[in-house]
Amino acid sequence: MGVKVHFYRLSWIQWVCLHRLASAFLLLFVLSGSTLFDPLLALGGSGQVPHASSGIAWDNPLMGWDAFHYLHLAREGYTPNHRSNAFYPLWPLLIRLGSFFTFGDLAASGWLLANLFSVLGAMAFYHLVARLRGEKVAFWAVAVWLAFPGAVFLTFIYTEPLFFLLSMVFFDGIYRKRPWQIVVAGLFLPMTRAVGIFCLAPLGWMLLRGRLPRCQWPLILAPLCGYAAYFGIMYAYTGNPFAGFEAQQHYPNKPSIANIFDIPAIWNAFLNVGQFHGLTDSALDRVLFLIFIACLPFIWRLDQSLFFYSVGVGLIPAMSNWFFSYTRFIMMCFPVFIILGIGISRLERGWLRWGVLAIFGILQFVLLWRYANFRWAG
Repeated sequence: MGVKVHFYRLSWIQWVCLHRLASAFLLLFVLSGSTLFDPLLALGGSGQVPHASSGIAWDNPLMGWDAFHYLHLAREGYTPNHRSNAFYPLWPLLIRLGSFFTFGDLAASGWLLANLFSVLGAMAFYHLVARLRGEKVAFWAVAVWLAFPGAVFLTFIYTEPLFFLLSMVFFDGIYRKRPWQIVVAGLFLPMTRAVGIFCLAPLGWMLLRGRLPRCQWPLILAPLCGYAAYFGIMYAYTGNPFAGFEAQQHYPNKPSIANIFDIPAIWNAFLNVGQFHGLTDSALDRVLFLIFIACLPFIWRLDQSLFFYSVGVGLIPAMSNWFFSYTRFIMMCFPVFIILGIGISRLERGWLRWGVLAIFGILQFVLLWRYANFRWAG
């Protein structure tokens, strides 16, 4: 047993570094213009660049899709009645700050920060899981997270790397009873993504159950202050604190909390499968949602605070967006990957473990190729 633990202790950081290097080389290969894998483009999804009718054109896939909006916000800030108002402020702010070290190149800043946060997030995830379930499970949890199809967005200028890292800091603060970590991460999570406010659920549960000192109840003010800061920023720039919510109505399925109460619409959306990975009818999105649902009972048994976090970060986005972009959203629900790591670590045959990772990795490469060719990836 000691030999195996030693193996995983040495290998996990090598796995992370190799994954990031492989992602970089694959990205360079894809961007080189090779047509070797062009048939992958036929695997479902919209082949049109969105927003073409509004005059927005992309000549670099690194600056496409959501990355375009974050780079726009980093350069121009929020303006009234703009589609980019749907996106949250912390990530573009960090891109802007990082550009001081990239000679004003916002895209380079965003790409470097995204990959830095991905590595730091993977390292923090490993240590978190190792404390909960041991190093062997931690190794496989990180491996599955990095191999999962949606991990392709850990390479691009998206909020996933930042949000994941902040969530690791937040839960590390909870488990190790470090109030300053809870305050910092709790403040910034709601300024990174809408679901960041749901960090209140596990924090409140830990306080109610006495796993955090009752005198630390004021900690719940951190996420509330972060959310208030978001509304304040929107008001300062646009004159409307709800400009972000209004901008979301310009996007597919018009994401809204109200959508989670429309059960017939959710069911119809779930059954609306038309392509392998289309914009709103993706089979891949729905399969990954089923994996999430299957993991929920095991997450409850593992830790109730992780269960409540999973509901906020994994279930509510699926219901409020009607499964739109779920391949990407599930990447933030780290308890799912703990459960998958536990399951894979128990497989007796090593080839089965690596076979599962290979399947996920192939799907990730398909999405990488599609994204780099301006096709829908998530």
